[in-house]
Amino acid sequence: MGKSHQQVSKFALEGRLLGFFDKKNKKAKQLGIATAEGIQTIDLSLSKKERASLSDALNRGDRIRVSGKRKLNLKTGKLKLKARQVLPASPAEICQQYTSASPCQLESETAPAPDKPVKILICQKSDCRKRGGKAVCQALEESLRESGLQDRVKIKATGCMSRCKLGPNVVVMPDKTRYTKFKPKEVPQLIAKHL
Repeated sequence: MGKSHQQVSKFALEGRLLGFFDKKNKKAKQLGIATAEGIQTIDLSLSKKERASLSDALNRGDRIRVSGKRKLNLKTGKLKLKARQVLPASPAEICQQYTSASPCQLESETAPAPDKPVKILICQKSDCRKRGGKAVCQALEESLRESGLQDRVKIKATGCMSRCKLGPNVVVMPDKTRYTKFKPKEVPQLIAKHL
């Protein structure tokens, strides 16, 4: 893609770490961060050694500062954030960001607040429970509590969703996105994508 189709600038965000993950759940290649403006998924443009030390040093819920490059695709409107630095943030800096306008709040155009309340439906019938439905429910509740989203999201245990062999089954409302064979380690990705 040509440079004329991209707008590149720097970004700096502060907020609460939701977790490290990647699409294949192997090495931490992305992180989720909850900020005053919403939740972001950020690619980590760091060496394997740096990524490993980050995932060892930081825990879910820690307050962090992330900086790097943001690329906006002018054709599609898709924004991609690549972190070059991830540091623990002091509580005083976080308080300042939440109480005054700051140049760090660049993410608002990519994570609009949801218009409708979010509901996460989790099948709790026997097949889904045996395959980990209860653990998924507990992981979701814990992640939402840690990221301060428990008031914006309702978790509802449901009856059979008619996909027993693909359990645990999860549906995110209002957009009706369905997940099968859902694992607790996928919770940060679900939160980053939908919230």
